[in-house]
Amino acid sequence: KKDYRSAPFSEETRIVITPQYTLVIRPDPKESSGNRIGLYICVEMRPPPPKQGVVKALETRIKLAHKKKLALRGLKLEDKSDLVVVLMADR
Repeated sequence: KKDYRSAPFSEETRIVITPQYTLVIRPDPKESSGNRIGLYICVEMRPPPPKQGVVKALETRIKLAHKKKLALRGLKLEDKSDLVVVLMADR
């Protein structure tokens, strides 16, 4: 299933991907330069019951060039299919 969302460059954005996963995107102005934007990226995961809370399933810092795409992979959905998150900077 494809779903497109936008995140402003000026503030942290939280996007609920599924009930299990939330994407957190936070700009990092200190790491931005030229046509590259510095970003903190985190995918939070809710563990299956009876566990409580949230864990960081994926966490990274990147410099993403304008109009270039980055794919985040390696996470599984409840039905065992792959979760792929594709990011693109367009400012």
